[in-house]
Amino acid sequence: MTPELYYAALSCGLTLLIWVPNLVERIRILGLKVILYYQDGVGPSDPSQMSDWAKRVRRAHNNTIENLIPFIGLILILNSIGYSSELTILGAAIFFWSRLVYIICYIFGIPIIRTFSFIAGWFGTLIFMYEIFSSIKHVG
Repeated sequence: MTPELYYAALSCGLTLLIWVPNLVERIRILGLKVILYYQDGVGPSDPSQMSDWAKRVRRAHNNTIENLIPFIGLILILNSIGYSSELTILGAAIFFWSRLVYIICYIFGIPIIRTFSFIAGWFGTLIFMYEIFSSIKHVG
């Protein structure tokens, strides 16, 4: 496994785990029966009594999914052409660690560091774009 794929796996695992606290809070408020048996086949919207931290967890989870998709796609493209470099390893590490900081800051409502960690993760993904297009010798 390449280091990039290792960080991709960590990022996917982080995305899976961040969902759990929101679910626990929804079960606490709505009850397990409501969660298991959605009436009329429609899941309940977020209850108004959800804590602010749980709402932030949900937003952090959604944002992480949105950013994970291009990150994973670009890693898979590089992996499919057998390309890896110190820069792509750095980009993958930046993405994972900045997303971890982002999630923690989002949950605890720390705005400035949250924004900078989001930008860092975005740049980590841009590194992959740069490396893909730099490695292309000829198209067509």
